[in-house]
Amino acid sequence: MTRDIRSYTPGPEALKALSHGDRLKMLGILRLEGPRTASGLAAELGLNSGATSYHLRQLAKHGFIEEAPELGNGRDRWWRSAHEMTTTRDEAAPGSPEAEAMGGYLASVVERQVELIFAALAAHPGLPVEWRRASTASDGTYWLTAAEAEVLSERLSAELVRLKAETPPVDAPGPEGTRRFSVQIHAFPHPGFPQPGLKDTP
Repeated sequence: MTRDIRSYTPGPEALKALSHGDRLKMLGILRLEGPRTASGLAAELGLNSGATSYHLRQLAKHGFIEEAPELGNGRDRWWRSAHEMTTTRDEAAPGSPEAEAMGGYLASVVERQVELIFAALAAHPGLPVEWRRASTASDGTYWLTAAEAEVLSERLSAELVRLKAETPPVDAPGPEGTRRFSVQIHAFPHPGFPQPGLKDTP
C-alpha cells in the first residue's frame, strides 16, 4: 500500500533561507524525529534558544515548517515539518541570483550529507553484520550524454520516492525488525580530468 508524499519545491528566496547549516539540521530533525520546541532544538544542536527561535521563524516564513498548536501549553511553541521532502530543479542561468541561491543550498546539503557519512562510518564497525552487509559506499564513472545522465538521475531518485511512499513516515514507529536507513545520491559530470572530444556548450 502506498501513501501520498508531501513534497515542497521552494523558490530562490526560500532556498537561500534553507542554506543556513543550522536551519537545514533543524528541518532534518523535525522530519526525522517529529515536532520540537525551540528550546528542545537548541539543546540538541548546542545553540541558544533565541537564535533557534529566529531560525524556526525563518523556516516557517518560507513554508518549510509550521506550528503544532495542539502540542503547546501556552508557554512553549511547538513546530513540525510541513513536508517530507524538498525537491529542486536546477534550470537557472549561470551567474543569476537563482543559480547563486541553488549553489548555496547545494553546498549546505552536501556539507550536511558528508557529516552524516562520517558519522555512519564511525558507527559502522559496531553494527550487526547484517546491517554492515546492507551498507555500501559504491561509485562508478561512465560516458553519458546530458540526456542519458538526466534519465539515470531521475530513475535513481524515483526509486527513493517509491520506497518512501511504500513505508511509514520516518518520524513514525517503524515495523518490527526495521531501522532508519539513509540513502544519498550524488550524480555529476566528473571534474578535474581532460575529457577528449567533449565540448561544453553555453
